[in-house]
Amino acid sequence: MGVYKINVSVRDLVSFSIPLKETRGSFLSLAMEGIEGHQLTHELLKQQIGDTGNYKKERSVSLIFQHHKEYELHISGRLDGLIEINNNLSVCEIKTTDTSLELLEKDDNPAYWAQGRCYAYMLAKELGLEHITLLLIYHHRANRNIRSFEEHLNINELEKFFHSLVFPYINSIKKQHEWQLIRNQSIASLTFPFPEFRKGQRKMCASVYRAIRDGNKQVIQAPTGIGKTLGALFPAI
Repeated sequence: MGVYKINVSVRDLVSFSIPLKETRGSFLSLAMEGIEGHQLTHELLKQQIGDTGNYKKERSVSLIFQHHKEYELHISGRLDGLIEINNNLSVCEIKTTDTSLELLEKDDNPAYWAQGRCYAYMLAKELGLEHITLLLIYHHRANRNIRSFEEHLNINELEKFFHSLVFPYINSIKKQHEWQLIRNQSIASLTFPFPEFRKGQRKMCASVYRAIRDGNKQVIQAPTGIGKTLGALFPAI
């Protein structure tokens, strides 16, 4: 058996174990306001840093995690911002909110921290860092102010947290993959579930099979009772 490769985003990896809290408003309006909020936050962070350091926005990261030489998890994502001051790096995870910034608590949404820690771990692994800082930055949609929370992390605790997300995800994929193998093996020996075909049903099965095999479309018109449902499902399976 070869290596089973799985592509997953940081967001999907996190959401498998840590659900994201629902946000009010339509998806389109929130997406547009989120983009605007990110852009405004980028500019504000650049101004705050000034000449003391560098700020980069939307930095891509990726990592390949191999499990027992059978499963290979290809994880990718894009951290919102990266601050570099005196060779110290801070990963910025930016979120927009309608909640008053004064009412926000650090641990209001664990999924936000989880995403940020994944980005921080992947970046630290890439650059060979022992320590890295994570900033969770909230941008208020209405007044356009920001508030940030900070964590100083080392590579060991980041790796432990990363594994707490990766292993449950891989185990779920592994169970699904194993079940698909069992399913496919059973399909290989599948026989028509009735002693004989109805009139016209065998011809229909053969026609459906050839259409699927050759990538064509099939339009079938037949009277009630010929067994169209099974005549299509059996060759498709």
